[in-house]
Amino acid sequence: MILPFFKQIYFVLLIFLLSSCSQAESEEVDPTELEEEIQVRSVPVEARQIVVRDMQETILVNTTLVPETEVSVVSELPGIAREIAVDEGDLVSESTRLLRITQPDVRFAIEEAELAFRQANEQLENLRPLLEDGLIARQVYDDIFYQRERAQLSLDRARAERRDTSIASPIAGTIIRRHIELGEAVVPNQTLFEIATLDRLEAIVAIPERELASLQLQQSAIITIGALNDITVPAHVSWIDPVVDPQAGTVRVRISLDPPNSEEERNSLRPGMFVSIHIITDVHRDALTLPKRALIYESNNAYVFVIRDPISPENPEDLPAFRIQRVQVELGLEQDSTVEVLSGVSQGERVIVIGHDGLDPDATVFVSENE
Repeated sequence: MILPFFKQIYFVLLIFLLSSCSQAESEEVDPTELEEEIQVRSVPVEARQIVVRDMQETILVNTTLVPETEVSVVSELPGIAREIAVDEGDLVSESTRLLRITQPDVRFAIEEAELAFRQANEQLENLRPLLEDGLIARQVYDDIFYQRERAQLSLDRARAERRDTSIASPIAGTIIRRHIELGEAVVPNQTLFEIATLDRLEAIVAIPERELASLQLQQSAIITIGALNDITVPAHVSWIDPVVDPQAGTVRVRISLDPPNSEEERNSLRPGMFVSIHIITDVHRDALTLPKRALIYESNNAYVFVIRDPISPENPEDLPAFRIQRVQVELGLEQDSTVEVLSGVSQGERVIVIGHDGLDPDATVFVSENE
């Protein structure tokens, strides 16, 4: 009975010694195995450098371009369109003849006035000797004299109306609409043409009244035109309405485009184009900036993961792993996909922009070469 008991004690001691040796061997970590473990635990990420640039605070509005000057040409007299000298798209100067109108009624009025004038004049010639001989009263002669004067006025008026049958352009610009066809009847106050200054465009926008304090004349603006591959055109604030619309709570502002830099740009811009306008209200020079996608928000605070010390691999061909640090940052102006950083990071540091969702602050990372 005693022998089996000692055998049991022996086997227990043997197992204990073997397990102690295995644990001691496992505690001796091979550097190569540690590097392999880091390689396995590291997370691939993409990073961007914190850079210095100018940041702008802007008011963004969307609208369409309109001509700076646009007029409608109307007829004051009736008639028939006999000659149309211009068409849509034609450039015209001030006083260029646009249309010739014939007026049959005016021709008849001229002939009638001429006849009345001749008759009154002949009567005066016949009455003058009688008046000199005292055979007629002075009143009779004066009545015919004033009748001739009225006939002269009617004749002058009819002839003036005939001279006004040529309609001219009141401004220099481009014919954008023609509303008359050859041979059509023209009535008074009918719109015949629309003329605009296509080389001088502008936009009228409605700005919330809370932004009024940040607006001023000659303020710079940038106009982006989506239809032209998002090209940008410089502009400026040229007018601010002195009255606020009480119903909409907005104020009208005119944004005038600066002169085009090239003929190609001049020919590309058209009234009616949809544009986005950034009115620049503030500029921060040499600001620290980073991409918005680097930000992580938690409890109304903003954080970024900053790339810190590298862990060099033993094999030079392997990618180095990096330690990271979660840093709280204070933000400033925002512009497009970029944000200004007021504190928390420094110029030249790298922040993670892809791969930081759910990232453990104690993790190591591989940084993508496409930075």
